[in-house]
Amino acid sequence: MRPPGISPAGSPPMIIVRSGIRWLLLPCILVLPVCAWGNERIQFQKDGRQQVVTGRVIAETRDGGLLLQGPDGQIWPLRQEDIHRREPSEGSFQSLGRDEVEARVLAELPAGFRVHRTANYIVCFNTSPAFARWWGALAEKLYRSFYGYWKHRGLKLQPPDYPLVAIVFRSQADYLDFCRRELGSRSGHYIGHYSQQTNRVCTFDLTGIDRLAEQRRPATTLSHVSRLLAQPAAERTVATIIHESTHQLAFNSGLQTRYADNPGWVSEGIATYFESPDLSNTRGWDGVGTINRFNLFHFRRSLQQQPGARLSDLISSDTAFQDPGLVRRAYAESWALTYFLVKTRSTQYREYLRRLSEQPALVSHDPAQRQALFRASFGTDLRELEDEWMRYLRRLK
Repeated sequence: MRPPGISPAGSPPMIIVRSGIRWLLLPCILVLPVCAWGNERIQFQKDGRQQVVTGRVIAETRDGGLLLQGPDGQIWPLRQEDIHRREPSEGSFQSLGRDEVEARVLAELPAGFRVHRTANYIVCFNTSPAFARWWGALAEKLYRSFYGYWKHRGLKLQPPDYPLVAIVFRSQADYLDFCRRELGSRSGHYIGHYSQQTNRVCTFDLTGIDRLAEQRRPATTLSHVSRLLAQPAAERTVATIIHESTHQLAFNSGLQTRYADNPGWVSEGIATYFESPDLSNTRGWDGVGTINRFNLFHFRRSLQQQPGARLSDLISSDTAFQDPGLVRRAYAESWALTYFLVKTRSTQYREYLRRLSEQPALVSHDPAQRQALFRASFGTDLRELEDEWMRYLRRLK
């Protein structure tokens, strides 16, 4: 997905980073089946660095560009001019194990990083072990809830092919310095992100945020972390962690496909549906699908400020996510539409997600095609559906 922009002050920004595919043009797309490719060894230059990656090509363009998936789960979008040498490699494609992935991530990071492992996550950190343990426990709870939620609703997800990696920096300055190339010129506004390219979640020790920290320094014990992040001021902070980790799970479970045409409202709707924290819980979050009060407030405010039809634009285009003046409204509408469809049309919603998950990488759809896919699952009368959506959200308490 294109970066959705900046959330306004007072709400932590949330972002999926999908780097390096602005060069792609729809007429030149040619999607190749993965099974047709074995391992390839490709030497290329990216961001001014020479690299050699052995992996599998999962999509290719007629002009020589491609998506290269490495054994550590990263996907490299490469233009023809980036590629210096390409040759077959012996053996079939195999993903790396936890030890090998851990070693590769640590080799990319500055000195001083350590690792906290959980059942499904590798948490690399250079802050207090207490925050890393808190982060890992929260992520594991989300993992169980995410898979359990969809299983209970008849949607069978696949386990991740790669270890799930999170990188937690000790400060926002360290986070922004390391991730600036991924986040671009607006990086100063972010406190965390999930990257479709690296397949990692990156953030920093949020107990050090000025409005939370006691004596302006991060927490050093698990009880201190839990106490800080149970404050009302931490509600959006915890939501951001869950939000980005939900993106990671969606793209690693088969619910969504990386670098495919995933409508912005779908991706952000799923993440905001899962993110709502329960600050009475010792982990700062509990349950799935409770009313997201933050987004409900902004949805209703947008209706007062800008009344009128909005469903057609939301399902057809992601432009609102790229406009700083509209992005807060876009997130609120994404949550509101997802909540409405899950609660009133759960079977059709699951079918819609299934159709989206089958889309190949690199193939973009125009607004008419996006609308047609939506109508195939939810019916052709968008005006009637929107009227029902508005009535439903107005009744929520």
